[in-house]
Amino acid sequence: MREIKRQLIHIGFGTMFILLVLFTGPQNTLIITSLLFILGLVVSALIKNGFEVPLVSLIVWHVGRHNEKEVPGKGALLFFLGATILMYLNVFILKKPEITAAALVPVVFGDGFSTLVGTHIGKHKILPNKSIEGTLAGFTAAFIVLLLPMLGLMPNIWKALLLAGTTMLVELMPLNDNLSIPIASTLILYIIF
Repeated sequence: MREIKRQLIHIGFGTMFILLVLFTGPQNTLIITSLLFILGLVVSALIKNGFEVPLVSLIVWHVGRHNEKEVPGKGALLFFLGATILMYLNVFILKKPEITAAALVPVVFGDGFSTLVGTHIGKHKILPNKSIEGTLAGFTAAFIVLLLPMLGLMPNIWKALLLAGTTMLVELMPLNDNLSIPIASTLILYIIF
């Protein structure tokens, strides 16, 4: 149940970031993700030092993973950092802001659904914490969201297949996927667009 709550929060914040990019632009979203990351660092330090931060402490202790005791909210911090890096890459270095929202989709929906499905019905293990079922669910979720006409993220089915497929392969690597997937998706989209 803890992992379900955690992934629903992950998907909820990620969807908010995608909508922010679409409606306010990557520059404004960069400001918001940066502020959330900095605020998260402060709140994490406060919680670690025994301070109760209303609502946030409760969420951290109820959905945080057991290995996050040293850095409370580590998963959320890495998610905000990954989104901030993605925004920064797209706004200032690669200068292709039109791919920013699409680059978020694999980490938000691919990673979120791969964990939800893999944790609960994943029977065929690829790696210790990864299953075929989870990987296929992540691929399918990312692919479908990329092609949703109302979002207009990726009108090309082959590019959507390539992005969803390669980022789910990145998700299998022993790296933190909140950082590796946004960077990989940005670079892939930069190359194919």
